[in-house]
Amino acid sequence: MRKVLKATPQTVHWGYFSPALSPVLEVADGERLEVETLSYPRGEQFPELLTPELEAIIASVTDIGPGPHLLTGPVHVEGAAPGDTLAIDIEAVEPLLGHAYNRIQPGGMGFGLLPEDFPEGRLTVLELDRARREVLVSDRVRVPMRCFFGIMGVAPDLDERWTSRIPGPFGGNLDVTELTAGATLYLPVFHDGALFSVGDGHATQGDGEVNLTAAEASLRGTLRLRVVRDMPIAAPHAETATHLITMGMDEDLHQAAKMAGRAMIAWVVRVHGLSRTDAYILCSLAMDLRISQVVNGRMGVHAMLAKSVFH
Repeated sequence: MRKVLKATPQTVHWGYFSPALSPVLEVADGERLEVETLSYPRGEQFPELLTPELEAIIASVTDIGPGPHLLTGPVHVEGAAPGDTLAIDIEAVEPLLGHAYNRIQPGGMGFGLLPEDFPEGRLTVLELDRARREVLVSDRVRVPMRCFFGIMGVAPDLDERWTSRIPGPFGGNLDVTELTAGATLYLPVFHDGALFSVGDGHATQGDGEVNLTAAEASLRGTLRLRVVRDMPIAAPHAETATHLITMGMDEDLHQAAKMAGRAMIAWVVRVHGLSRTDAYILCSLAMDLRISQVVNGRMGVHAMLAKSVFH
């Protein structure tokens, strides 16, 4: 079974997560969802980035903020309850259009890693070569396309709305480049139905996302949503065919690294039966710490441990 969720004025929310949002679709546990997400630089005029659906959203959706991201959802997952974990199997992700964009905000706004070095800011429209799966930066520079959703999250454990800009235990603006087709993201559930939303499509991104944005793109993805009841987690985890991945988020990058490391140790102890000390040794020998992003208010670190170390 597969359900389709297009991005329309009735199926999106702009700039926030909230448990008060009504679900726009319900799926069964284990059902596949074909979902569209739209990205556009508000206040600009670039017809190559527009679709009729996006024009309708811009014209009619007025409840916006505090964040900038257009999100599709929320989706109610049948049977998901607080204390469960929602598994999102990412089966396919592809661009909807032939262009993406990158935006450097003016330096005085203080966004990005190096705002003081780029006071003017710039918005660049990027061509996508879908046949060769490349993002064209210039005539002589092409970057391999690695499509993924920068934002995937459930309704947070809060009463009020939460900005789409800042990630948290519920997921949200994770910007983890490993969450491409073939990966699985795990999120703790805080509300009945999980209330899953997705957006912030990227055609490609470097670890760190240093100028604030990636190759921002409208995407279509196929996701399988599963409820897992024997995987207690307090923050997002993920896995690929080759690696276990844990995540930490904090205003202090060192604290984010500690969160990711502690989560990996706990995962190895729980699943593979090592002592905490042996798991700590293993992580020092084989775990890589990577900077997910340094621009979302809370910086992100993800830890990666190769599954091949376990026999």
